[in-house]
Amino acid sequence: MKRLVEFLSRSVFKAPRVGAEVGAESSADPKVTIYTRTGCHLCDDAIELVRQQQLEPILIDIDADPQLRERFNVCVPVVEIEGKIRFRGKVDPVLLRRTLRAERKRRK
Repeated sequence: MKRLVEFLSRSVFKAPRVGAEVGAESSADPKVTIYTRTGCHLCDDAIELVRQQQLEPILIDIDADPQLRERFNVCVPVVEIEGKIRFRGKVDPVLLRRTLRAERKRRK
């Protein structure tokens, strides 16, 4: 048991620092926000596509805010990457990957 503890203490696989979120994105990862609503299957698809890119999107329910509901009512999901709206409605997976790759490269 002592050997295991010593090995783990020297291991490159360190526990996250206190206050850090598990699975938090690196500084090169772009901020992705998805405007969504309950029961939207396209929203669920968009969330899954972003998560497949090892990102955790910020989810905003448009029905909780009358201004957002008015702005995005018929075009959810709306995917915003680094403050710029990139998709409305169905998200193209190839274009999403390319956009995120370009954004990551720009941020390095």
